[in-house]
Amino acid sequence: MARKNKPSDIFLYIDTHGNDPTVCWEWTGSLGGRDGRGYFTLDGKRQLAYRVIWQIFKGPIPEGQVVRHKCNNEVCCNPNHLQLGTQGDNETDKYISDRAGYTKDMLKQIRRYSKLGMSYRAIADKINEEFGTKISFSGVGMVIRGERRAKG
Repeated sequence: MARKNKPSDIFLYIDTHGNDPTVCWEWTGSLGGRDGRGYFTLDGKRQLAYRVIWQIFKGPIPEGQVVRHKCNNEVCCNPNHLQLGTQGDNETDKYISDRAGYTKDMLKQIRRYSKLGMSYRAIADKINEEFGTKISFSGVGMVIRGERRAKG
């Protein structure tokens, strides 16, 4: 029979930096799916780690609300960096902060590779290798279509 996680087991996979409330408590467990966020299985259900943390520290997440990252670090589980809001609020956060964090140099390279006729997937692989990032081929498409801007 498989081991069943308790809510407190989540802390086995979070670097709390000695419970420092000012820094990001990053998820150190495996990252799941295409979104690259941390997941934790609790009561047989796979859940986003930061949502589990919210529920441990702050209680249930009301219907229609999502847990947002004030720090824009999607693997952060520090409850002081989390807040509730709507999905629309979260999308606005992403737009304002440009959570993907593409630099001007990255955008320049993406556009250059596009002009050379490279596929979105090949461009993403090349950019990730050059800049140590993990952008997706769909993110490359957003840059080329002008839907993504540089950070800063």
